[in-house]
Amino acid sequence: MRFSSMVSKYVRFSSMVKDCDNIQDLNFNFCAQISDTKLDHISGLSNLTTLSLKRNNNITADGMIALSNLVNLSKLDLERCPLIHGGLVHLKGLSKLEVLNINCCNCITDDDIEPLSELKNLKELQVSSSKVTDDGVLFFKGLHKLALLNMERCPVTSACLDALSDIVSLLFLNLSRYKLTDNGCHKFSRLKALRVLNLGFNDISDAVLVHLKGLNKLESLNLDSCRIWDNGLVNLSGLHRLKCLELSDTKVGSNGLRHISAISWRAKKT
Repeated sequence: MRFSSMVSKYVRFSSMVKDCDNIQDLNFNFCAQISDTKLDHISGLSNLTTLSLKRNNNITADGMIALSNLVNLSKLDLERCPLIHGGLVHLKGLSKLEVLNINCCNCITDDDIEPLSELKNLKELQVSSSKVTDDGVLFFKGLHKLALLNMERCPVTSACLDALSDIVSLLFLNLSRYKLTDNGCHKFSRLKALRVLNLGFNDISDAVLVHLKGLNKLESLNLDSCRIWDNGLVNLSGLHRLKCLELSDTKVGSNGLRHISAISWRAKKT
């Protein structure tokens, strides 16, 4: 009886999905019953543009082959899917994909990132808390439309800026909480379009701020727990669009407030 019940549920799921061939937005977050076998039934939903499968412990690389037929997909969310290592290769033909979230998929390595280099229309990539290193970042160089990149808690160093500095379309960049140092950070100066930059919880100092003073479009800067002192803030005085400045747990004192007030004064003047 139990096997018969399982078969019945499987058939009903298959029939339901096939009857929804016009669906464009599909959300299966926290649905633990969605497995590789059932995922195969959405492969025929050619009108699908948005698919979310957050927090699924059953979907594996084998099941992700079903996604390769979703040629109109523009947004895909696989956050906290721990078994998809090797599966991103099935996405490389999705030329319309613009947003991909693989945050907290700690199975993702540099090898997984290589197929993403073919997604030339990708605008947002969330890959925080993964195993992507400086070598994996090299595959981002050709993503010239990329505007948002989140690599918080990824094991990258300042060497990753060799590749990232070529992506001049970047508006949002999060490189917080790992191994950035002052060495190599002069490459930040090339990212003229940046509006949001998060460098918090890295081993960087005032020396980095020298390379940020030309980022005139910057609106938010996070330097939480970095080795920032009063005198370093003079480099930020020209950032008149700056609206949010995070300096918690730094060495900034009363004298630093003078430089911060200069930012505000220049903003009002402009």
